[in-house]
Formats: sequence, structure tokens, C-alpha cells
Amino acid sequence: MGNKHKQKKQKDQKQKNKNKNKNQNQNQINQKLQKSKEKQKENLQVFIFGIGFSGKSTLLRHLTHFENVPEVDEYFIKDFASTIQNNLENVLSNLVSSALEANLHFSPETLRIAEFLSENYFPFNSCLTKDEMKTLWNSPPIKQVLETYPSPYADFSPYYFGKIDEIFQDDYIPNFQDYLHIRLGTTGIFSIVRDLSCRVRIRFIDVGGARSERRKWENLPITKHTGIFFLVPLGDYHHTLFEDSAQNCLVESIDLFRNFFQNKFKHVPFVILFTKTDEFESKINKFPLSDYFPEYQGKTIEDATNFIVSKFLEIDSSRVLRYYTVNLFDIEQTRRIIWESLKYFFLEVHDENQDQDEKITDKFISPICEDFLNFYNRKELCDSELETKQQERVCYHSFILKMRLEEPFLSKISEISKLLAKEELESFLYFLYSGIIPFGPNGYKHVISVLVKLGLKEEWIDQKREREGLLKDLKKIFQNQEFDFFIISNGKSLGVHRVILAARSELFRGMFLSVQDDSNKVSDYSGKSSQTVEIMTNFFYLDNLENFENFGNEKIKRELIELFDYYQINQRYVFELEKQFKEN
Repeated sequence: MGNKHKQKKQKDQKQKNKNKNKNQNQNQINQKLQKSKEKQKENLQVFIFGIGFSGKSTLLRHLTHFENVPEVDEYFIKDFASTIQNNLENVLSNLVSSALEANLHFSPETLRIAEFLSENYFPFNSCLTKDEMKTLWNSPPIKQVLETYPSPYADFSPYYFGKIDEIFQDDYIPNFQDYLHIRLGTTGIFSIVRDLSCRVRIRFIDVGGARSERRKWENLPITKHTGIFFLVPLGDYHHTLFEDSAQNCLVESIDLFRNFFQNKFKHVPFVILFTKTDEFESKINKFPLSDYFPEYQGKTIEDATNFIVSKFLEIDSSRVLRYYTVNLFDIEQTRRIIWESLKYFFLEVHDENQDQDEKITDKFISPICEDFLNFYNRKELCDSELETKQQERVCYHSFILKMRLEEPFLSKISEISKLLAKEELESFLYFLYSGIIPFGPNGYKHVISVLVKLGLKEEWIDQKREREGLLKDLKKIFQNQEFDFFIISNGKSLGVHRVILAARSELFRGMFLSVQDDSNKVSDYSGKSSQTVEIMTNFFYLDNLENFENFGNEKIKRELIELFDYYQINQRYVFELEKQFKEN
């Protein structure tokens, strides 16, 4: 009995140990899964709100591809042509109803097609041929309805009817513009997750904008890492809601913004996008804004736009609202606004007290742009001034303008500055120094205003923007070898420029601020080899850390890390150097 009891006890202990090990293994697996889940969580969630047909789904299509070559999602291609054909039949059915109610005169043949459509049209079940659609679309009664009565069907239909022959071909494949123009109302909540090239994960969420869908907004998971796009369809200022023919679309947007976004989402950063600017500009003379808003007294398109924008700005005067006007069919404009908005969301929702190497916002501004932006904002060591039309003086570094502006535009800047508001001039200098369009609704507008006065084309911005544009000009002055300052390292004279040193090294900046003399050289006391110091001075112009493995032996690489620390180079570079040093 004693042996049996002992064996049973050993067996029980063995099973207990087995269960313990199993639990430990499961805990380890759960911990790994949790860590994996944390790594994969979104850095930001962005909701897209607005009334029905304000452009939410169109914006989401941009967000799906805004870093890549625009293309149509594969799942759309298969049924795309039939979807468009159904869209067009739906348009024609509504236009025919309006024409018949107005007792407009159809020709016998066109009347036959119109009556057949009225009797047989059913959503998602085409009943007309291509030629019958074209006949109806081009008929005088339909044109009269489009010209006389405010109609949402005039917004996108001309685009597709303009290429209807192509759409009906068996081998038709839609392009990205076709994809953007299609109208599909959103019901429920639709979301996509995108991993951006800057190693940031974002969830974009499109929610239905019809009144019946908005009750779902109350239960949306709003976190501290949430941003919002709120879309206002400028081009629908003369339309009424699909679900309420007595309510103007623009008034609905204003009421929605006031009642909803100033309560539940009051503390969430958001960007207002005034969409359909192309439609707005084409309609404003045909359907005067004063017919719908009697208090409006403006005359120009700009007056009308500002009037509508002011309706939103005055809702909460205590808060600076960020907004853009946008034509969502302009791919480049939309991409720029998306990128500017995402940077703004990250700056607002992420903790700026994180360790420098962990800042999520750092991924949106390259360190070289950050260096020159900080240099501009400090307004130190300036050697020149420009006068604005308000006779205010704005200081700058003549070296930066000579580096970034070619003749004859360089010579014109002092002339045209007297025609500029201070905000315009400062926005332009901000861009010249850093390659970054200033944040805010008017940043891009101010830069363009200066370009126009200088006689430069808008394409010039793409040549000069961000890291790539800045590096082109830095490499050019580096190759010219016309240096104004020299670092003496172990007897070797290394040519540089004072402004570049002040912008890229805190030690040199402090030295130039404290020592006001005309000396054009300084000795290096870091104790590093001249080869390492030369790699650093070249780096100031070439920003070439990606070639770290080619910098030499392990001693030089370690010296370079220490040298960057000694000269107080942007810490993001130091972290990157240390990371690459460990990897190599």
C-alpha cells in the first residue's frame, strides 16, 4: 500500500509539474502574442466624416494609394464597367423624371426611350443600350434640366458620358481618374490599415454620412491617437439632401459641425476639407450663392469661398481651425494636403516628451530639413533684411537665398517683398530654408503667392521641396568649392560654409554667436583623425549616412559617432549611426 501511495503521489506531482510547464509555456506564448500585437498596433486612426456625397469615399481611395503609383483596386476592376453603367442609368432615370414633371418636350424617339426607362429602370439591372443612353443624355430636355435646375447628377455624369464608348468596350480597364469619379454611397463603417514608408501604421475609417448612418458615430472608439477629416462639399451649396429635400446641403454641414463636432469631438484634432472646388467654381455664376444665403454680398469666387469658410470658423472662435480647399480629382494637390494633414495629426496626438529616438513625428520631417527649419526659426546670425508692404522687416541669411534661388529670381526678391504681407514672405522663407511647406491652411497658398510675383511656376516647388530638393542645392554649392570658412584638422584645411556649420552643429552655432570676429578658420580639438573630420564636413552637404558601411574601418566609424556627439550634431543622426554601427 505504501509503494502504491508513493507511486500515486509521484504521478500526481509529475502531472502537476507538467501542467505548470504547460501554463508557463502558454504564458510565454501569450506574452509574445501581446508584444507582437503591440508592435502592430496603429500609430494613428483617422476618421472621415461628412454628409452624404461629400467625397469621403473618394478621399479614402486617395488614402489607399497616396504614397504609391495611383491604381485601381483589383476587386473594383471586375464589375467596374457595369457599376458605371448602372450609375449612368440611375442618373438618366432621375433626369427623365425631372424633365417629364416639367413637361419638357422630347422628340418621339427620345420620348420612347425615356418612357421605357421610367417603366423598366431598376437599380443594378441595366435596361438601356449604349446608344440609347447617349441619345437621352444629348437630348435638349435633359440638357435643359441640367442647365436650369440644381442637380447632383451634373457633378460626375459628364465625365463618364464623355468616355461612354470606351466604357462599353469588352477590354475596358478603368484608370485612376475613372476610379475617383465613381459614386458609391457608404453604409456602415469601412476601414483600411496602411503601413507607410516611414514605418508608421494608420487606420483610415470611412463612416456613412446619411442621417440614418450618423447614430453609429456615437459609439465610435475615439482614442488619444485619433484625427478627423471633416468634409464639406462646396459644390453642393445649391443642392438639398437626398434624404430631406427641404434641407440645404451646406446648411446641413454647418449644423452637423456645430452640433456634433463641438461636443463629442471637441478635443480631437481635425482638418476641414472643403471639397468639390471645381464644381463650385463652375456653378457659382449660374446659381448665385445669395439665392441660398441672402446675407452674402460678395462678387468673386474667392469672396464666396471665404464666406462659406467663415461660417465654420465662427462656430468656435477660441480654436484655430485647420482647413484646406481641394479638388479631389487633382491627384497631386490631394496628396500634398493628405501629407500635410497627417503630419499635423501626429504632431497633435503624440507625446512630444518621448525620447528623441522614439518620436513618431520625427518620421515625417527628415533631420536635415529639421536642422535648417530650426536655423530659420531662431533668426540668428542673419546678415540681410527684406521689407514687407506693411514696412515690417524680416531678417534672413543671404547665403541661403543664393543657394536656393537662381537669377534673375534672386535679384527680384527684394523688389517683390514690398508687395507681400509678412505672413507670405515668412512662409516663402520657411520653405526656402527647410524645403517644407509651412503647416496651416494658408502655408501653400502663401508660397504660391510669392512664386507668382517672382514669375516662377508651381512645378518649382517640387524641385525644391523636402530633403531631396534641399540636397540638390547643398551638393551644388559643395561641388563649387567656393568656401568661406575652414576647419583645420591635424594640419589639413577642410573647406565649409559658416551658415552650413551654424545650421547643422550646435557647437559651431554657439561659437559663431559668442565670438563676433572676421576669422575664417578654426582648429579642430576633437582629437579625431582628419579623415573622420572630413567625412563629417562632407556629410553636412551630402547627408549620406546610408553609405556608413563605406566610411572606413571600425575605428573611423566609432570616431565618427563620437565626433557627431562632440560637435552636437542632430541627435537623430547619432542614434542612426549607433544603430548602423551595431548592425555592421
